[in-house]
Amino acid sequence: MSVAACFSCFIICILMVELFTLSESQVPKNNCNVHCIKVIENLVKILHWKSIVILFSEDTLLSELVTSLEISHNDTRITLMDIGNMKKTKLKKTLDVCYRISPDGYVLLYSSSIIDFLTVLNSFDVESNKTTDFRLESQWIVVNDNPENTAIVKFEWQLRHVLILQWKQNFRELLTIVETQNIVKLACSDYSKDCSVRDIFPNLNYKLDRRHLKIGTIYSYNTIHMIEKGMEINSFNRELVKLTSIIAQILNFTYTIVQPEDKEFGREVNGSWTGLVGDLISQKVDMVIAELTVTDDRFKVIDFIFPAFHIQKMGILLKKSGHMETKWIKLFRPLQSAVYICLIEISIFLGILFYVIDSRICQSASRIRVVRILSSITNMVGFLSMNANGLRSRNDASRILIAFLWMFSIVISASYVGNLTATLTETVETMPFNSLEKLAPLSDWKWGIGKGGYVHEQLASATSAPYKQIWEGIIKFNETDPTVLDVDYNRHIAKVLNSNVNENYAFILVDPNYALLSSNHCLFGVVESVLSTLSAAITVPKNSYLQKHVKKTMMALSDNGFLQRFVDNVYKDQQPNMCKIPAERRPMQLNDLYGLILVFLVGVLSAVLVLLCECYFKNRSTI
Repeated sequence: MSVAACFSCFIICILMVELFTLSESQVPKNNCNVHCIKVIENLVKILHWKSIVILFSEDTLLSELVTSLEISHNDTRITLMDIGNMKKTKLKKTLDVCYRISPDGYVLLYSSSIIDFLTVLNSFDVESNKTTDFRLESQWIVVNDNPENTAIVKFEWQLRHVLILQWKQNFRELLTIVETQNIVKLACSDYSKDCSVRDIFPNLNYKLDRRHLKIGTIYSYNTIHMIEKGMEINSFNRELVKLTSIIAQILNFTYTIVQPEDKEFGREVNGSWTGLVGDLISQKVDMVIAELTVTDDRFKVIDFIFPAFHIQKMGILLKKSGHMETKWIKLFRPLQSAVYICLIEISIFLGILFYVIDSRICQSASRIRVVRILSSITNMVGFLSMNANGLRSRNDASRILIAFLWMFSIVISASYVGNLTATLTETVETMPFNSLEKLAPLSDWKWGIGKGGYVHEQLASATSAPYKQIWEGIIKFNETDPTVLDVDYNRHIAKVLNSNVNENYAFILVDPNYALLSSNHCLFGVVESVLSTLSAAITVPKNSYLQKHVKKTMMALSDNGFLQRFVDNVYKDQQPNMCKIPAERRPMQLNDLYGLILVFLVGVLSAVLVLLCECYFKNRSTI
C-alpha cells in the first residue's frame, strides 16, 4: 500500500507541474488574443474602416480576429494576404495589389519576417516612381503580441499613420507615431469612443507633413518674375508664387523653385519632351506651377489639375501705327451699310407711292412723268433726313402716311446724330490686320513667337494654310534673325516697341492683354482671340500621389473666391488714363430697325387702304 501511495503522490505532483506550466505559458497567450481582438474591434469602429487588409505569416491570432471582426463588423470587407517566406520582389507585388485595392486600413500581425516586410514598405513609394504614397495615405494597426520583440518599436518608420498594439504581461499598450517620428503612448487611454481618429493618428493634422517638394516653373512676363544667378534662383515674385505659397501652407510642405535647363514650357521633339513637361515626365520635379497651357498632347503624358487657375486667349501684340481714320469716313460710321441700303430702298418706294397718291391714279389715266417721280423721291430723302419737308398732303391717305413717316424719321435722325457725336469725339486707330490670315501675306511685317511654348507647338504642327504660312515665315525670318524664336518674352516685347516704318514686328503669344494693361505707355495694340479660350493649370506627373491633395486644395480656393482675385490681380489695369480707349460704338444695324419697319409698313398699308376707299366711293358717286 505504501508503494502505491507513493506512486499516486508522484503522479499528482507531475500533473500539478504540468498545470502550472500550462498556466504560465498558455493562459497569457489566450489572454492576449481576447484582449487584442477587443481593442482592434474598438479601433476599427472609431476609425470607420469599411475595408481592411490583414497581412500575416503565422496563424497565431488570425482566425480568431477574422471571426470576431465578421461578427462585430459584418459590413466590413476583409482581405487576407499571407506575406510569409516572400522575397522582396513578391512583397513589392503584394504591396502593389494592396495599393490598387485601396482599403481604409491595414492590420499587420506580428511574425518573424515583419521587419523585412516593413523595410520593403519603407522604400516602396520611392521605387514606385512616386505613383504611390503609403507613407501618407495608408493607416496601419501593427499587433505585437510578443513581449520580447522590441524591433518594431525601434524600427525607423517612414509610415506616418501607425498604431502599435503591444501586450506585456497582461498589460496592453498602444503606441502611435507623432510628427517628429517619435513613438509615444496614445493620448486617450480607454480606447473607446472618447478617442478620435486624430488621437489615434495625430499626423493626420499635418497633411503632407513638411515633405520637401521640387516645384518647376519658368519666367512668365505676367505671373512670375525671377532674379537668377546662372541657373540658381535668388528671388522671385508675382501672383503664381503667391499661389504656390498658399498651397504649401494649406498642404504643409516645403518647396524649392527650379526651372528647366532649356527654359521652355515643353514640346515634343522626336518622341521626347523638352522643358517643364520633360522634367515632370522624368520626375525631376514633383509639381509644375507655371502658365503651362492645357493641350491634348500634354494631357496624355502629364496630369493637369482642375479647376485651372488662369484662362487665356492667344493673340498678337504689335505697336500702334498712329494711323487715324479719315474724318469724312466717320460720317458714315453711325449706321451700318445695310441700314443705308434699306433707307435708299424706302426713299425710292415712298417717292413712287406719294406720286401715285398725289396724282390720284384712280381718277386720272394721264401718263406718269419721270420728272415728277424723281421730285417725289427727292422730297422723301429730305423728309427722312429731317432737312426739308417738300411733302404736301392733299388727301387723307398722304396725311396718314406722313404721320407714320414722321415717327420713323425722328428715330433714324436721332440715332444717327447720337452715334455721329460719339464717333467724332473718340480716337479710332485702324489696325493693319485683325487675324493671322491677314498678317501672313504682309511683306513689310515680321513676326516671332516664344520658343518651346504653346504657340510654338501649335504653329509647328499646324495643317491649315494660314498657320502654315505663319510658321514658314518664322522659319524664314529665323535664318537671318534668330531672336524671332527667342525664349525670352522681354526681347520680343522690346522688338515690338522698336518697330518702325522700315521694319514692323508682331509678337504672337498667349495672353497679349497683360502686356497691354501692365504697360506705362500707350504704344501697344492688341489683336485678340486668334484662337479659342485656353486654360493654364497646375500639373503633376502621371498618376502622382499629389494629384488628389492639390485638386482638393484648388477646389477650395475656387469656392472661396481666391482664384478670381488671382485673375483680377494679374489683369490689373496700370496704363495711364490717357491710354484708356472708350468702348467702340456699335453702329445701328438692320435688326435694330425691325420695330421701325413694322411702323412703316402699318403706315403704308393704312395709307393704301384709305386711298382704295377714296377711289371706291369716288367711282360709286360718279356712277
